Amino acid sequence: MKIKFIAFLFVTFVLSACAQTNNAVTALEPIVLEDRSHPLITIIYGSEVEYNAVKVMDRQLDATGNLPRVIVRLKNVIPNKVPFEYQCSWEDEFGAPLITSSAWQRITLPQNGEKVIVDMGKSIKAKKVTVHFRFAQDVQIWVPTPDPSTMNTNQTM
Repeated sequence: MKIKFIAFLFVTFVLSACAQTNNAVTALEPIVLEDRSHPLITIIYGSEVEYNAVKVMDRQLDATGNLPRVIVRLKNVIPNKVPFEYQCSWEDEFGAPLITSSAWQRITLPQNGEKVIVDMGKSIKAKKVTVHFRFAQDVQIWVPTPDPSTMNTNQTM
């Protein structure tokens, strides 16, 4: 009986040593909010939320005319209609920013839909572009309430 018990323990020990355990904690790759996969176009996401909500499907820089233009195809990968804003910042061939960058432009991506954005460089020196994406920032206008102590109380009706 002792021999069977010792053999059982030996077999259990050998089998447990051969079993692969995957208890190691795997580190998640950090999300990179800058996409520099194109040599002339940089995509920058405002946060991880924007990165997970919109994907750049295609990008190209058309420099056939006097002024270059960037064409970016976006896809909304979440099941909601979402307003986004984008801004294109143009640079010269040495990476110096040009003062003629555009303002934030608003687009609404439909549920699981795609849109193409196009921006034209405002200078013949524009050679590279950085496209920034963020959720739409609503403008809030503050209207002060009138001060009752300064109001004229002698108004006739």
